[in-house]
Amino acid sequence: MNRNLFAWLYLLVLAADLAALVLQRPVAAAFAKALLMPLLLAYFLACAGGTRSRLLLPVTVALVCSWAGDLLLIFEDRNPVFFLAGLAAFLLAQLAYIRVLAAILRQQGLRLRGIWIIPVLVYYVVLMWWLDPHLADLRWPVRVYGLVITTMLMLALHLLRPGWTQPAGRVLAAGAALFVSSDSLLALNKFVQAWPVAPLLIMLTYGLAEYGLTRGAIQYICRQSAPAPAADLTQ
Repeated sequence: MNRNLFAWLYLLVLAADLAALVLQRPVAAAFAKALLMPLLLAYFLACAGGTRSRLLLPVTVALVCSWAGDLLLIFEDRNPVFFLAGLAAFLLAQLAYIRVLAAILRQQGLRLRGIWIIPVLVYYVVLMWWLDPHLADLRWPVRVYGLVITTMLMLALHLLRPGWTQPAGRVLAAGAALFVSSDSLLALNKFVQAWPVAPLLIMLTYGLAEYGLTRGAIQYICRQSAPAPAADLTQ
């Protein structure tokens, strides 16, 4: 089977999910959403599962936890506990992505720099200041989750450093930025002010974020696992 088939199926189901949101078909949207992470995991394993990379496990954990979060948040309107459980699942997913990004930075000898730390920290502080009056009992869970996901973004942005030219870095950074955008929109829509187009934007940015992080991980793992070119013995 063509490994890219899973990627195309993922994007097709994501488009179906977005269409269901536009058409206000919540059951169809929930069904499509439940299929996304299994398809993305199948794509990841089809492309990188044959390698011996130590990143296989944390990426797999991130996608499985994201799937659990998706399923739990489908039922958040029925009971607030589903929101907290979904938040916890995505917290574990973000920790797994942090492990992936930290490992890449370590393997490539890339050190942390204030040029990326400071803007992300400012974004976190401003977002929490905006959300804080509306959070009530969820203040600390949201603060902790926000700190973790912005840490993930900060690490991913370090892969944009000049001189480190792997395309995987740009894809991972884009995925991380989209993830933070999606969760920021979700928080503002849920706690501050709801607006009709928000669910569509949240799902679009989330779907592309997970795809970007997975695609970037595949690119990095496959490049690192590729055999080195044979030396030219004729010279």
